[in-house]
Amino acid sequence: MTNAGYGGIKRDYVGYWAPNRINYSLYPSISWEITPLHGGLVVSKYQTMSKGLNQSTSLAKQLSKAAGESFVTYRLSRKGWLVINANSGVQNMPNFDLIAMKDDRRVTVQVKTGRDPSHISMAGTYREDGIYFNTKDGPKADVVAFVRLDPSGKDDVFFVPVRRANTIAKALANSEAKIKRARGSSLHFPIWARVKGATKRKHGQRAMAKVLPFRDADI
Repeated sequence: MTNAGYGGIKRDYVGYWAPNRINYSLYPSISWEITPLHGGLVVSKYQTMSKGLNQSTSLAKQLSKAAGESFVTYRLSRKGWLVINANSGVQNMPNFDLIAMKDDRRVTVQVKTGRDPSHISMAGTYREDGIYFNTKDGPKADVVAFVRLDPSGKDDVFFVPVRRANTIAKALANSEAKIKRARGSSLHFPIWARVKGATKRKHGQRAMAKVLPFRDADI
C-alpha cells in the first residue's frame, strides 16, 4: 500500500488508523509526528530514521516490541501453531505475550526483543535472587522467544524453555556481576547475550553456545 496523501509521505507500508493509537509495520522505519483529529490520527510530518528500529527512541521501542511479537507469530504460524496475542485483550499481560495452540497443546510465550544486531536481550537488569522470568502474579510463560532484530531484515528468534532460559540468564548475569563487583561498578546492568559474531569473554561464549541450538526451534 502506498500513501502520498498525508504530509507528502511516499512510502510503502502496511497499517491502519484508529482512535488514539497507530499500529503499523514500516520498512524503512519512519519517525512520525501525529495529531489527533476527529477521533483519528493525521500525520503532519515525518523523518526517515537511518537506523530504523535499532534507535533508542520511545517510538522505536514500541515498534520493536510489535515487530518482535509479529515475527514470533509468523514463525510459529509457519510451524502450524495457531497464535493469539494475549496483549490484545489485556495490555501488558504479565509473564507472557502470546498463546500458541496446536492439536491438544497450549503454550504460553514471552517475547523479548533486542534491537542490537549482534545480541539478544535476555533480561531487563541484574537480580540478586536470580529469577528473571515469571516474576509476576498470574499465569506463567512456558517458553521465552528471544528476538534479534537485524537492520538488514535477517531477524532471528530463539525459542528457549523458560527454566532453561532462566538458567542461562542467571549464569551469565552472575558472571558479569562478579566482574563488576571486582571493579566497584554498579550492579544495575542489563543482561545481553551475543548470538552473532565473536566474544572474548568466557561467560559470554558459554551463554552463546547454550542459546544458539534454540534458533527457530519448535516449542
